[in-house]
Amino acid sequence: MLPDAMQHTIEQACVTVVSEDGTGRGVLVAGQMVLTAAHCVMYDTEGPMVCNDYFIHKLQTRQGVVNVGPLAVEPCADIAVLGALDNQEEDTGFEAWCAAVTPMPICCEDVPVGAPFPVYIYTHRETWLEGTATLIRDDHHTLWLEVPEGIEEGTSGSPIVTAGGDIVGVVSLMVGPDEKATGGVTPRPHLTLPAWVMRRIQTWEDAC
Repeated sequence: MLPDAMQHTIEQACVTVVSEDGTGRGVLVAGQMVLTAAHCVMYDTEGPMVCNDYFIHKLQTRQGVVNVGPLAVEPCADIAVLGALDNQEEDTGFEAWCAAVTPMPICCEDVPVGAPFPVYIYTHRETWLEGTATLIRDDHHTLWLEVPEGIEEGTSGSPIVTAGGDIVGVVSLMVGPDEKATGGVTPRPHLTLPAWVMRRIQTWEDAC
């Protein structure tokens, strides 16, 4: 299991994404953005969505509820980022929360094909799960996730972190024989997020 101090840092960075269809999870990354799964986010493909005011999401943080909007959504890979609303007339507390929390780094390292490595997931029930992730094909944009204990519905969007505390994926499509899914595909953020998002993350990380 991860060291206590690392667990605490990750726990502070995790949020609940509240929507009309239910809840999901997310995690703060550099650039004042929250990484989550696309299916946890409300969006459409109409042009006006670029104005960022049409799909306001509530994030339940440990410091209270803040409002954000979708900055990027990749439905095919099931990954998305949320951030501050364009309308700055209303201070939702999001930027203040970002300033008080340590963002989690994105794993950009190559991993060997076919070699499972340990990963850890902080669930919506505020417990930790251990599992393994495996790269099935060279340079593929997803990993295969296995969690023997099983993942309950509600943990979608939670960060999947390595032993070093880097985000290697988010909980996405999981399958299993019962209510607790034990396997599934997870998108690799550095290969599935838009280039501008990764550039913003890396610029903020370098500045720190």
